[in-house]
Amino acid sequence: MPLITVEPPTSEPVTLDEIRAQCRLDDDMTDDDEPLKHYISAAREYCEQHTGRHFAPKTLRWVGCAEYKIPLAANISNVHYVQYIDANETAQALSETSYYVDQYSLVGQLLILNPWPATSTKHPYPVEIEFDVGESECPLSVKQAILLLAAHWFENRESAAAGFTGKELGETLQALLSPHRILHL
Repeated sequence: MPLITVEPPTSEPVTLDEIRAQCRLDDDMTDDDEPLKHYISAAREYCEQHTGRHFAPKTLRWVGCAEYKIPLAANISNVHYVQYIDANETAQALSETSYYVDQYSLVGQLLILNPWPATSTKHPYPVEIEFDVGESECPLSVKQAILLLAAHWFENRESAAAGFTGKELGETLQALLSPHRILHL
């Protein structure tokens, strides 16, 4: 089911000072700070996409149909609300005592403790859940992958760098990120 970003990250697991050190930029060379911030965000997004985890705090929204067990996302920290559209086409909040948030499973999930009330048959996604994800402390191997990838993009701004195949970077990223990857069988 669709996951929608409601509030993007307000901080990244890698700081501007860390990427500047990785790129060996002097403190007084600040012309590239904005592109560096973009490379950090893009590298974090790549790592999240590759692993199926979230490495920066953000708020997401899941929309779908009423089910007993609803897989949400890895690294879930807090559920803001669960609401549904009832049979009368009216939005209703599901009581916090009606569900349990499983934060211990590899992929966080919402478990319904009572049967769902009747939901709309006219709405394609009558259930909506808003929740927070993201790690408070990013694993060092993921942080290193973000640094390497962001620095690579900074140093190789064109689509192809002379004499560089990318194989070494790909193998390094694979080694750093594989232990954190969620595999869906």
